[in-house]
Formats: sequence, C-alpha cells, structure tokens
Amino acid sequence: MLSDAAPRLTCELVTSLRDRSARDREGLYLAEGLRFLCTAVDSRAPIVGLIVCRRLLRGPLGHTLIRRSNAPVVEVPESEFLQLSLSGDPQGVILVLRQCFQPLPSGVASRDLWL
Repeated sequence: MLSDAAPRLTCELVTSLRDRSARDREGLYLAEGLRFLCTAVDSRAPIVGLIVCRRLLRGPLGHTLIRRSNAPVVEVPESEFLQLSLSGDPQGVILVLRQCFQPLPSGVASRDLWL
C-alpha cells in the first residue's frame, strides 16, 4: 500500500512521472495548466505539490488558485519550467497529484468501459 506521506517534490520526480512505471510506483500523476489546477482545487483533489514559474502565469487567476490549493510550491526559473513542460503553450503551473482509484459501480463490466 502506498504511503500518504508527501514525497520530496523535485524536478527529477516530475520528470520521472512521465513514465508509467514511475507513476505506478509513486502513486502519483501529473497535470499541467490553469484549467487542471482550477478543477483540482474545486474538487479538492489530493495535490501533492506544484511546480510553478511565476513569469509564465498569466493574470491573477493562477496566483489565486495556487494560494487556494494549500499545496507545497516549488518555484523554478522559466528555462527549467520549459524543460519540464510537455505543453506547447505552458501556463506556468504543473501539478503533482496522488492517484485515487475508485471501484466501478456494480453492474458495469470493466471490459465494456474505456476511459
């Protein structure tokens, strides 16, 4: 069983989470951008931490959402953020989230479901 203890949030961890085996081992996954940050904050998703480049954040929304997340923040310079980002239009925030699996509702055959 995975520990609920927060892993040390580093750029190396973020890079490793691009690989499925690392995501499975760590019980974490990545999301990038303000839309995902907004959704995660609103749904109270288990945000382990944020990698942030304040220079790339556009407008006050990003700063507000970062504060509302109550997650640990690692600030990086633009050059480092661009190396971590997989987005063609980076918005200055990468989320590291804990995986949360839910069982399928009864009566739903897993072989009939694609996500």
